[in-house]
Amino acid sequence: MHQRKNSSVFMNFTGQSAQVLEPVPMSSVSRQSKNIIDCCRKMKAGEIEVELVPQGTLAERIRIGGAGIGGFLTTTGLGTLAEEGKRKIEVEGKEYLLELPLRADVALIGASVADKYGNLIYRGTSQNFNPMMATAADLVIAEAKESVENLAPEAIKTPYLFVDYIVR
Repeated sequence: MHQRKNSSVFMNFTGQSAQVLEPVPMSSVSRQSKNIIDCCRKMKAGEIEVELVPQGTLAERIRIGGAGIGGFLTTTGLGTLAEEGKRKIEVEGKEYLLELPLRADVALIGASVADKYGNLIYRGTSQNFNPMMATAADLVIAEAKESVENLAPEAIKTPYLFVDYIVR
């Protein structure tokens, strides 16, 4: 079984199609070239759809999805491929892209520590997306590397009420 280090997969299922969002840092592209070549082949064959989203915009779309906010305006992506298919809105003479919230049916998140209630702590870069991904999914499955009886309340990054299942 392949194990990912500090990863998150945010899945959105609509009917028979599945959408999987996983940020891939450009520095790791050469190590993942086989996966990227396979992804490109599937994209050209129409088996998967790829949406270009700047990382900060992706983070904010997930955050507002979890917060129940209907959208936000940004200038990031204007004049690039990222603006394709997006609504443009003018505010006080300045043009913005309307970015809509992103929610998922399932979020698979990796945590460093979980307590018996399902509260989670992250270490390293897993702190960047995992807490907000847990808020923006209908079903959250967390894998914890370590289990403890209780966590200090001030250390908790994802409260138990967002976690449906823990895999240890």
